[in-house]
Amino acid sequence: MKHITEILNKYTRGEATLAETNTVLQEMRANIRLDEKKNIITKMELAGTTVGELPEEVHGFGLLDTGTGSYDKVEVRAGRLVEADCGDMVAFCLIGGKTYRVCGDKLEA
Repeated sequence: MKHITEILNKYTRGEATLAETNTVLQEMRANIRLDEKKNIITKMELAGTTVGELPEEVHGFGLLDTGTGSYDKVEVRAGRLVEADCGDMVAFCLIGGKTYRVCGDKLEA
């Protein structure tokens, strides 16, 4: 069985639509769904998303997992969240098919 993170990373790579992602999540009886109003990553946003070897090389749009059961669309520039800060809470950013731990507003490997 696929892991939820693997399914969501497929979405953040542009390999599955939001609707396809939700269908897979529903079929595996996961208790989460992406919201069509707040989680959509457009083709243009996907095209501008880049990841590299280092977190500082990450730019674009992804999903922020703060452990609340929902995901928030976020923008990342040079490895930092734009207009978001997770403080001391454990959080993860799924972007460009990769997953990064978030410390405050900074992505970490």
